[in-house]
Amino acid sequence: MRKLFIIWITVFFIFSFNRLKAQSSPESLIDTFFVYYKDISIDKAINFVFATNKYMQQSKEVIDNIKLRLNRATPLLGPYCGYDLFIKRQAGQSYVFLSYLIKYERQPIQISFTLYKPMDKWQIQNLRFDDKVNDELEKLPNLMK
Repeated sequence: MRKLFIIWITVFFIFSFNRLKAQSSPESLIDTFFVYYKDISIDKAINFVFATNKYMQQSKEVIDNIKLRLNRATPLLGPYCGYDLFIKRQAGQSYVFLSYLIKYERQPIQISFTLYKPMDKWQIQNLRFDDKVNDELEKLPNLMK
């Protein structure tokens, strides 16, 4: 019982530290998202990222729809294989668009985050995902020539 308690406390502190660390940069916030995504669940990862913006908490239907669509799509793609930064666009020091490839054995999917830092913490403004990665690649200049 004591070992279980120590393990629980350790996990609690790791996740608490990751939440604090997640606010230091947009990339570290997304890295924490992917820890949840890989090690816990898609639902917890989505909850984590939307918890960064108190105004998005009111959009429960939108959040549940994202979870549902991701949970339906991912079993068809095979095992999870990691993630890569795909596109980064920044407007000043407080607004950033980050798009990642979530790698699966069959094919990748693209997940995009728009993050905003109004004061001292990064928060989610928008999240979307798409399985048509080639369409996005073709839009990029000089990449597919």
